Amino acid sequence: DMDKVIPSQKKPIILVMGKTGAGKSYLCNKIYGSQVFKEAPKNCQWSQTEIPRKISCNLSTTDTRILLVDTPGFGDNRADHDDI
Repeated sequence: DMDKVIPSQKKPIILVMGKTGAGKSYLCNKIYGSQVFKEAPKNCQWSQTEIPRKISCNLSTTDTRILLVDTPGFGDNRADHDDI
């Protein structure tokens, strides 16, 4: 039972990180169940996500409320990695 593992007053945070073009925003959209994060075209070398974006949602299988965070990709030439 998830309530025993995670106290009801705290939402688990799922931080999605990885290389530019790995499909982080796609994964976030699939977890959320709709297109809320901008996805990059295939073979794009630049992140579509310029700053971390977050959304609160329920996991349908357990009805657990989570905070889902999509982050800019590693290896994007346009951004300073200290900023990411």
